[in-house]
Amino acid sequence: MKEPTTFPKTPWYEVVTGDLLEQGDLIKNCPALELPSEFRFNVTTPNESVNVVPKLWNVAILTQSCDLINKDLSQVLVCPYRSSSNAIELLPEEQRDSRKKRDAFLEQVRRGYQHSLHMLAACEEDNFLQDFQILDFRQVFTIPFDLLTYCAKQNEQRLRLNSPYREHLAQAFARFFMRVGLPIDIPRFR
Repeated sequence: MKEPTTFPKTPWYEVVTGDLLEQGDLIKNCPALELPSEFRFNVTTPNESVNVVPKLWNVAILTQSCDLINKDLSQVLVCPYRSSSNAIELLPEEQRDSRKKRDAFLEQVRRGYQHSLHMLAACEEDNFLQDFQILDFRQVFTIPFDLLTYCAKQNEQRLRLNSPYREHLAQAFARFFMRVGLPIDIPRFR
Protein backbone atom coordinates (compact mmCIF):
# COMPACT_ATOMS: atom_id res chain seq x y z
CA MET A 1 0.00 0.00 0.00
CA LYS A 2 1.35 3.39 -0.99
CA GLU A 3 1.84 5.96 1.76
CA PRO A 4 -0.16 9.17 1.27
CA THR A 5 1.88 12.14 0.15
CA THR A 6 2.61 14.56 2.95
CA PHE A 7 3.74 18.08 2.42
CA PRO A 8 6.07 19.94 4.75
CA LYS A 9 4.37 22.54 6.89
CA THR A 10 5.15 25.89 5.34
CA PRO A 11 4.63 28.85 7.65
CA TRP A 12 2.53 31.66 6.24
CA TYR A 13 4.82 34.44 7.46
CA GLU A 14 8.36 35.43 8.15
CA VAL A 15 9.43 38.39 10.25
CA VAL A 16 11.58 40.84 8.28
CA THR A 17 13.40 44.08 9.01
CA GLY A 18 14.85 46.86 6.90
CA ASP A 19 13.55 48.79 3.96
CA LEU A 20 13.56 46.11 1.24
CA LEU A 21 9.93 45.84 0.14
CA GLU A 22 8.31 42.77 -1.40
CA GLN A 23 4.86 41.74 -2.50
CA GLY A 24 2.99 40.39 0.50
CA ASP A 25 4.63 42.67 3.07
CA LEU A 26 2.22 43.80 5.78
CA ILE A 27 2.99 47.34 6.86
CA LYS A 28 1.16 49.07 9.68
CA ASN A 29 0.32 52.74 10.07
CA CYS A 30 0.99 54.02 6.55
CA PRO A 31 -0.33 57.53 5.96
CA ALA A 32 -2.39 58.08 2.84
CA LEU A 33 -4.35 61.10 1.69
CA GLU A 34 -8.04 60.70 1.06
CA LEU A 35 -9.91 63.47 -0.71
CA PRO A 36 -13.25 64.33 0.84
CA SER A 37 -16.15 62.98 -1.23
CA GLU A 38 -17.55 66.49 -1.68
CA PHE A 39 -14.29 67.73 -3.26
CA ARG A 40 -14.71 68.98 -6.83
CA PHE A 41 -11.71 70.00 -8.89
CA ASN A 42 -12.24 73.11 -10.96
CA VAL A 43 -10.05 73.24 -14.06
CA THR A 44 -10.29 77.03 -14.22
CA THR A 45 -8.91 77.42 -10.67
CA PRO A 46 -6.53 74.48 -10.23
CA ASN A 47 -4.69 76.10 -7.32
CA GLU A 48 -7.73 75.95 -5.07
CA SER A 49 -6.68 74.52 -1.71
CA VAL A 50 -8.44 71.69 0.06
CA ASN A 51 -8.00 70.54 3.65
CA VAL A 52 -6.95 66.88 3.57
CA VAL A 53 -5.88 65.00 6.67
CA PRO A 54 -3.77 61.84 6.23
CA LYS A 55 -5.39 58.63 7.41
CA LEU A 56 -3.29 55.78 8.81
CA TRP A 57 -3.81 52.40 7.14
CA ASN A 58 -2.53 48.90 7.70
CA VAL A 59 -1.65 47.81 4.17
CA ALA A 60 -0.53 44.77 2.23
CA ILE A 61 1.74 45.32 -0.77
CA LEU A 62 0.25 44.11 -4.07
CA THR A 63 2.95 45.38 -6.45
CA GLN A 64 5.16 42.59 -7.83
CA SER A 65 8.42 42.03 -5.94
CA CYS A 66 10.53 42.27 -9.11
CA ASP A 67 9.33 45.86 -9.66
CA LEU A 68 9.97 46.74 -6.03
CA ILE A 69 13.47 45.26 -5.98
CA ASN A 70 14.41 47.00 -9.23
CA LYS A 71 12.92 50.25 -7.87
CA ASP A 72 11.25 50.53 -11.25
CA LEU A 73 8.39 52.68 -9.98
CA SER A 74 7.48 55.73 -7.98
CA GLN A 75 4.19 54.42 -6.55
CA VAL A 76 3.40 51.08 -4.85
CA LEU A 77 -0.02 49.44 -5.11
CA VAL A 78 -1.42 48.45 -1.72
CA CYS A 79 -4.72 47.44 -0.17
CA PRO A 80 -5.90 47.82 3.40
CA TYR A 81 -6.28 44.89 5.73
CA ARG A 82 -8.09 44.45 9.00
CA SER A 83 -8.56 41.81 11.64
CA SER A 84 -11.36 39.34 11.01
CA SER A 85 -12.82 40.43 14.35
CA ASN A 86 -13.41 43.82 12.68
CA ALA A 87 -14.91 42.19 9.57
CA ILE A 88 -18.38 43.04 10.79
CA GLU A 89 -17.89 46.40 9.05
CA LEU A 90 -17.72 44.55 5.73
CA LEU A 91 -21.10 42.85 6.20
CA PRO A 92 -24.37 44.36 5.01
CA GLU A 93 -25.94 46.20 7.92
CA GLU A 94 -28.90 43.81 8.23
CA GLN A 95 -26.51 40.86 8.80
CA ARG A 96 -24.29 42.42 11.46
CA ASP A 97 -26.32 41.28 14.49
CA SER A 98 -26.20 37.57 13.66
CA ARG A 99 -23.18 35.54 14.78
CA LYS A 100 -24.26 32.76 12.41
CA LYS A 101 -24.33 35.14 9.40
CA ARG A 102 -20.98 36.63 10.41
CA ASP A 103 -19.39 33.17 10.59
CA ALA A 104 -20.96 32.17 7.27
CA PHE A 105 -19.59 35.37 5.72
CA LEU A 106 -16.07 34.68 7.05
CA GLU A 107 -16.27 31.13 5.67
CA GLN A 108 -17.21 32.57 2.27
CA VAL A 109 -14.14 34.84 2.45
CA ARG A 110 -11.92 31.94 3.53
CA ARG A 111 -13.05 29.85 0.57
CA GLY A 112 -12.45 32.69 -1.88
CA TYR A 113 -16.13 33.15 -2.76
CA GLN A 114 -16.07 36.85 -1.84
CA HIS A 115 -13.89 38.01 -4.74
CA SER A 116 -13.25 41.47 -3.33
CA LEU A 117 -11.84 40.10 -0.07
CA HIS A 118 -8.94 37.80 0.75
CA MET A 119 -8.20 36.09 4.07
CA LEU A 120 -4.76 35.57 5.56
CA ALA A 121 -4.06 33.02 8.29
CA ALA A 122 -3.63 34.01 11.89
CA CYS A 123 -0.04 34.60 12.96
CA GLU A 124 1.57 33.06 16.02
CA GLU A 125 5.08 34.47 15.57
CA ASP A 126 6.59 35.93 18.75
CA ASN A 127 5.59 39.59 19.13
CA PHE A 128 3.27 39.26 16.11
CA LEU A 129 0.26 37.44 17.47
CA GLN A 130 -2.71 38.39 15.33
CA ASP A 131 -6.07 37.03 14.31
CA PHE A 132 -7.01 36.16 10.74
CA GLN A 133 -6.61 39.23 8.53
CA ILE A 134 -8.90 40.28 5.68
CA LEU A 135 -7.60 42.25 2.72
CA ASP A 136 -10.05 44.50 0.89
CA PHE A 137 -9.37 44.74 -2.87
CA ARG A 138 -12.17 47.32 -3.30
CA GLN A 139 -9.97 49.97 -1.71
CA VAL A 140 -6.66 49.62 -3.52
CA PHE A 141 -4.54 52.76 -3.73
CA THR A 142 -0.95 53.78 -4.22
CA ILE A 143 1.59 55.07 -1.75
CA PRO A 144 4.82 56.73 -2.90
CA PHE A 145 7.66 54.22 -2.92
CA ASP A 146 9.88 56.39 -0.68
CA LEU A 147 7.09 56.93 1.86
CA LEU A 148 6.32 53.20 2.04
CA THR A 149 10.04 52.46 2.48
CA TYR A 150 10.11 54.98 5.33
CA CYS A 151 7.04 53.35 6.94
CA ALA A 152 8.68 49.92 6.65
CA LYS A 153 11.74 51.24 8.51
CA GLN A 154 9.51 52.83 11.17
CA ASN A 155 7.82 49.46 11.80
CA GLU A 156 11.28 48.01 12.64
CA GLN A 157 9.91 44.48 12.13
CA ARG A 158 7.02 43.43 9.97
CA LEU A 159 5.38 40.32 8.59
CA ARG A 160 5.97 39.12 5.03
CA LEU A 161 3.93 36.40 3.36
CA ASN A 162 5.99 33.37 2.40
CA SER A 163 5.62 31.49 -0.85
CA PRO A 164 3.13 30.04 -1.91
CA TYR A 165 0.84 32.30 0.18
CA ARG A 166 2.25 35.41 -1.50
CA GLU A 167 1.37 33.97 -4.93
CA HIS A 168 -2.06 32.96 -3.60
CA LEU A 169 -2.63 36.62 -2.66
CA ALA A 170 -1.51 37.77 -6.13
CA GLN A 171 -3.84 35.27 -7.79
CA ALA A 172 -6.80 36.35 -5.63
CA PHE A 173 -6.18 39.99 -6.56
CA ALA A 174 -5.86 39.07 -10.25
CA ARG A 175 -9.16 37.15 -10.13
CA PHE A 176 -10.89 40.18 -8.61
CA PHE A 177 -9.31 42.65 -11.02
CA MET A 178 -9.83 40.66 -14.24
CA ARG A 179 -13.55 39.93 -13.78
CA VAL A 180 -15.75 40.69 -16.79
CA GLY A 181 -19.37 41.64 -16.33
CA LEU A 182 -21.58 40.49 -19.19
CA PRO A 183 -24.46 42.71 -20.37
CA ILE A 184 -26.62 39.61 -20.86
CA ASP A 185 -25.78 36.58 -18.76
CA ILE A 186 -26.76 32.94 -19.39
CA PRO A 187 -29.90 32.15 -17.39
CA ARG A 188 -29.59 29.90 -14.33
CA PHE A 189 -30.25 26.18 -14.71
CA ARG A 190 -33.10 24.90 -12.57
